[in-house]
This record gives sequence, C-alpha cells and structure tokens, in this order.
Amino acid sequence: MKQAYINMHIPFSKHNAFIVEDGVFTHVSNKATILNQEVDEIIDLKDYTVFPGFHDSHMHLVGLGMMQSIFDASNHQSIDSLIEKAKAFDMNPLVGRGFHESLIPDNRMLNKADLDKISTEKPVIIYRVCGHMVVANSKAIEAAQKQNGTITYSKDSYDLKEGLFKEEAMQYVLSIIPIPDESTIKSYILKAQKTLLSHGVTSVGSDDFHVTKAPYETVLNVLKTMSETDELKLNVYEQVNLPNLDDFKDFLSKGYALKNYGLYKHGPLKLLADGSLGARSAYMKTPYADDPSTQGISIFDKEKLIKHFEKASEYDMDFAIHGIGDGTIEAIMDAKEHILSLDAKPRRDSIIHAQLADLEQIKRMKTLNLGAQTQPIFIASDVPIIEKRLGKERAQETYLFNTMIFEGIKTTISTDAPIESTNPFENLYVAVTRKSFKHPHLDPFIKEEGIRLSKAIKAYTETPAYFTYQEDSLGKIKKGYQADFIVAKGFNPKDKASLLKTEVLKTYKQGALVYER
Repeated sequence: MKQAYINMHIPFSKHNAFIVEDGVFTHVSNKATILNQEVDEIIDLKDYTVFPGFHDSHMHLVGLGMMQSIFDASNHQSIDSLIEKAKAFDMNPLVGRGFHESLIPDNRMLNKADLDKISTEKPVIIYRVCGHMVVANSKAIEAAQKQNGTITYSKDSYDLKEGLFKEEAMQYVLSIIPIPDESTIKSYILKAQKTLLSHGVTSVGSDDFHVTKAPYETVLNVLKTMSETDELKLNVYEQVNLPNLDDFKDFLSKGYALKNYGLYKHGPLKLLADGSLGARSAYMKTPYADDPSTQGISIFDKEKLIKHFEKASEYDMDFAIHGIGDGTIEAIMDAKEHILSLDAKPRRDSIIHAQLADLEQIKRMKTLNLGAQTQPIFIASDVPIIEKRLGKERAQETYLFNTMIFEGIKTTISTDAPIESTNPFENLYVAVTRKSFKHPHLDPFIKEEGIRLSKAIKAYTETPAYFTYQEDSLGKIKKGYQADFIVAKGFNPKDKASLLKTEVLKTYKQGALVYER
C-alpha cells in the first residue's frame, strides 16, 4: 500500500510530508508535492511533530524486561519505605534493582542489615542502579556459601559484613538465582519491546548474552526465532558480551559472527572492562577522592583486551567496550593501537560510556578513530556524586560529550537501560541543558558541554546507524530509508523544557503502526 502522510513538523527540516511504500520512504517533500502523487491513502498528522525512530545504541533488552519483572528498588522515599514495600513483594529469591543512594534522604548504600529486615527466611538481593554492585541479606550469603564454598574473589570487590559485592564478585551471590528458560527470556524481551516502542525507540544496540546465567545460545535462539516469526518489532544489533574467551571462541566457531537474522543481527564484541562511578569500581588512573584506598576495578586490562580483540579481528568483528574510568579508557586505546599495528583495515570500534575521558584522551580517541556511545542521562543521577568521587578539579573534565562531537568523534546518545529510562526526550533534555530533572535544584553540570538540539537528535538517530553499517538505510526521514518514525505531541524546538513534556502518540516500524497511545 502506498500511504501519504501530510501536515507534520519534522524538526530542523523544510519538509512536512512523505510517502511510505513497502516499508520505506519513497518521497519526502512538501505537502503540495506529495499530494500530486498517486497514493492509496492519505493520513493527516494534524501538525504534530514527527521524528525518525530513535536508536538507543547501547542498552540491555533482556535486562530491561527482567527489571520490569522483579522488585523495583528505585523511587522510594527512604530505605525504610523500600524495606516495607519489598516485604510485600512475592518473589523467592527476592531480587530487586534500581537503588540509588543519592535519590533518598538517607544518602547511603543499602547493607545486609537493611535486607535482613526484609526477610531472614528467604534470600534477598538488590542491585544498585548501575548494575555493578549488589547487596545481599544473610540468607542469600548463606545460600551462596553452601553452593559455592568460600568466596575467592579479590577482597576489594566484596564486603561480607556489609553484604556488598562488586563486579565479578557479584556472581558469588547471583549464582543462587534460578536460570531463566527460553519462555522467560522471551517474556523479558516482549516487555522491554513494549516499553521501547511506547517511547519511540525502533532500533537498539543491545548487550544480552551476559545479563542472566542462561547460556548465550538460549538468548540467541529466542531473538532469532522472534525475528523469523515477526514477533520482533525492533532492529536489534547484538553487542556480543562473552567475557570468557572460550565462550567467545565457541560463538565464533559456530559461525555466529556478524550473522544476520533479519531484524536481529550480531554486531561487535562487547566487554565490561571496568565498573561504574557510583560503585567506585570504574578503574581510574588515580585513587577516588572520597576513598583513597581504591582506584576502582580493572576487569579487562590491556593484555586481556588484546586477546579478545585479536580473535574478534579474525572474524571482522568491531569492538564496543564498556569503559568509564580514565584508567580503563587508556587500556582500551592501548589495545586498539596494538590491533591497528597488526591490521590497519577500516574499523568502527567504540568505547561505551567514556564519560570520564579527559581532554587528552578525547584527542587520542579521535586519532585512533574510536567512537563514543554515551549516556547524557547519567548526569541526571550522577551529578550529586561526581565531584565527591573525583574531586573538584578532575570533575571538570568529565561527561565531555559536546567536546567529543566537536572533535569529530562519532558520538551516539543512548540510555544503558535498565540503568536509566528509555525515554529519549528525558535523555535529550539532559544532553542539551546539562541539568538533572531528578535534582532540579542543582545547577547545570559544565553547561558549555550542552549539545545543540539538532546534533543531539542526530546522535540519537543517524549516528547509531553508522555503527550498525546501516547509515544508508536507517535513521533518517529520507527517500530510500526504512520508514521508522514516530508522531509526538508537546515538543517545541525553541523551548528545551518542552522535551520533558513531549509524549509519543504513535510509533511506526517499516511503515507499520506498532504502538499507539
């Protein structure tokens, strides 16, 4: 069917109408020109705003659905309030996620004693919002000790007295959680997909293989089947997170590298090379200002990265590596330099997050052709702790996303959901204003790093398609491109605050209506 859509506002475009046929834009122009074409149907969008479908370049599809299926530990007025609501949540083991100490008056991390107040009869495990730290109650630790024996992880990654576990040490207690089957994984994906489409997100770069303890092929088969049966309504570009080298070699030996299953495709190697700022596990060059005993945790140093990079390069896989601390960012760049010395062929590698890259590192990223897959929305939660963690001087060279764009680094905007909401308009608001809608009383954080709105939208639509090798077919309202678009109300390009009031009315994927408010 040939459908004409008329009467719309496309931000930063002179066009106000287009035609969709067979899932692509065939004409994009003004209303008069479009109405001169022969079409089967004319759809009046009544002067609402139309955006290209948003492309969340780094998130966790399975993780988002899982988060929506467990106890929500975010948005509580106090730790006591969280405890009371958790008591009423029917789940065994009880697993929760989303706690952020800076968002409650208590202004402290949960501990084992808090979770023992929830239950002494069943295991209770709650993730910090960043996903790089969990706290467990006595029953959970007891079950882990019975199942796994004495804990052998690095002593700076856990505290049995407080019930805290960071990074790899989290697996000690998480191992007691039942492994989800294909049906459960599918339910997670469907829940996440529903949320994403309601927010106008039609494409994602997703890290799913290491979210649960399910074998990677369980997740792979679910997504493959959903694509083949048309249950998948998103472009899903898998960021292949297999930190165990033998698992990664198994993936490669079975021919899965860069495999294309329709809407579901396999993309770059993904590794968690360090932790998070909030958990003080992002690996820094120097100790944390508020805890000089630690520089964070280096999960993958240069030598470990090189082993994975060399194997990925044999199969023409790019890499997209989680790197938050400047120490880890340095290691990623060193490893990239090594790979270029072996093979200088064009690559589309990137650092995911990169928020603590300093000015010199940004220049080196440009030289090495390293992209940045960033999350401005992190500022909304992190702004009260940045200076505490890093000190005033070092904090002034963080979250430099506008500088990255100015320097010519391919820079995307994403959410790392379920770490943050998948609402792109909240993310755009922080990107352009540098203000926290969670802490509105605070001043903008390094205001000059605010991104021009037109560039921020590009970083959320066009630029991600570069990393998926779809820049000629995805991310624009343009002739020949996939007809992924959304209809929204409340947006005013001259009023940045309007972003927080913008609502998605309809979402279209390849011309098909997949969400309606």
